[in-house]
Amino acid sequence: MHYISDILYWISTGLLVPVIILLILLFGRALLLIGSFFGQYLAVLKTEALLKAEFDGLNTDNVAIGQMAASHFLSLGHFAAFAYIPDEMGREWSTIRGRAFIDTLRANRCTTETYDSSKEGVSEFLLRQKKPVAVFAAWDFIAAEVIRACHRSGLRIPSQVSVIGVDDDDLICESVRPPLSTILVDRVKQGFVAAKTLAAMMSAPQKATLQKYICHPTKVIERESTACVSPGNTVIDR
Repeated sequence: MHYISDILYWISTGLLVPVIILLILLFGRALLLIGSFFGQYLAVLKTEALLKAEFDGLNTDNVAIGQMAASHFLSLGHFAAFAYIPDEMGREWSTIRGRAFIDTLRANRCTTETYDSSKEGVSEFLLRQKKPVAVFAAWDFIAAEVIRACHRSGLRIPSQVSVIGVDDDDLICESVRPPLSTILVDRVKQGFVAAKTLAAMMSAPQKATLQKYICHPTKVIERESTACVSPGNTVIDR
């Protein structure tokens, strides 16, 4: 039974993803769909077996992520502006996060501008925002790009620009300067739920019960890319 523990480890770390795709292609029936990233891959593959497949969804609560980002910024004090930097591919999960972020701020009488890469660069977008500005990026990779754009533009973090991402990717969050604040999503639990579901489907595919699992954000990991805003900063940094 040691192979079961191996499967659990491989899925929890993402190493089994290619194997899952191969199994789908071989047997014509999807074993698992982890998150919305697979939607992009399946749209490209477009094989008959995949198009007929039925998927068990392991999804992320993107509404709660957007709400958590907005609530965190609101707890830090008075920002002169708020902005959202979406995923460059325009994926649905990114749109949902942005909409929830905007709606939460609107309910608190705050307006938000969403970055559009077809109109301007990130540096230009950040420079024309009132300061201090709170920037929510769709995920850590985008947030790191925002931090680098600030450095190129001479913008100070976090006194002029506060940045928060999503996923708590240690390699990204700790490699940028200042280190990136981020929203933690319980990917480890999501991985083990995926492994458990896959193991059940492999052992008894006709009896396995397919259910959707929603992975919720757990907390904000605060690092130095966000900080409390004092009333004086709003005047000084403009």
